[in-house]
Amino acid sequence: MLYTAPVKSKRSADVIEAFEKLFEKAQAKPWRLMTDRGVEFVAKPLMDYYDKKDIIKKVAYTNDEVKCAMVERANRTLLERLYKYFSEKNTLEWVGILEKIVSAINNTVHTTTGVRPIDVTYENANDIREDLINQRDSTTTRNAQFKEGYDDRHNMWITEDQLVA
Repeated sequence: MLYTAPVKSKRSADVIEAFEKLFEKAQAKPWRLMTDRGVEFVAKPLMDYYDKKDIIKKVAYTNDEVKCAMVERANRTLLERLYKYFSEKNTLEWVGILEKIVSAINNTVHTTTGVRPIDVTYENANDIREDLINQRDSTTTRNAQFKEGYDDRHNMWITEDQLVA
């Protein structure tokens, strides 16, 4: 499921308010949270908030740009739908339409899983995960892009100066 909450600014109070809205929508709170190094996630008031809520806070320090494929894909889908809405309605107002777009995304069958995100529950999540693993294992491996051996057709790109004895 995709959950969103608009944030007025990156101030700690606004981010905490957004987290509260997200936890309420999800009817759950995470026991662990991993974010990038953005100040909005690591400020002292936020760290105190995580402690108060018993949330283990992890910060991704491995790269300057840490990417999570699922989050990036969700962001892309959300932005695509927002841009389509902006074009159709000739507006840049997004706060009022955000919930409708998120609801539409959550009610659309996901290509990979074959189910709508809204239909995934704690009871069937493991079955869906197993199906995905079995699908991946049953697919045939592609032919290698390069075959072993020497291909003479590339000689035309080699000049005499480049030949090494």
